[in-house]
Amino acid sequence: MDNPKGFGLVQRDRDFRSYQDLETHAERRPSVWIVPRNDWGAGRVELVEIPTNSDTNDNVVGFWVPEKPPKPGGRRRSPTPCTGTATTRSGRRAAVSSRPAATRGP
Repeated sequence: MDNPKGFGLVQRDRDFRSYQDLETHAERRPSVWIVPRNDWGAGRVELVEIPTNSDTNDNVVGFWVPEKPPKPGGRRRSPTPCTGTATTRSGRRAAVSSRPAATRGP
């Protein structure tokens, strides 16, 4: 994939009746969508499920893997900054940014 327009993990179904789980409340799990502000080049999005002892832990992550990894000891410019939106457990949407708070614009 070349220069993705965005990627993320989305909890699509927000109806308790679909899960009926009083412990984990899967319908409230957060979602996030990442939007690059510049070209990331060729690569792929990798999805990983992290082993966990409890289904109450959020254990799935997604991240960008460049097609050409940096050489050992070499440097590579990070594909950030990026922006995105997150849906919180309460269902509210919130903006997210990879830039430190001190460098964020209005």
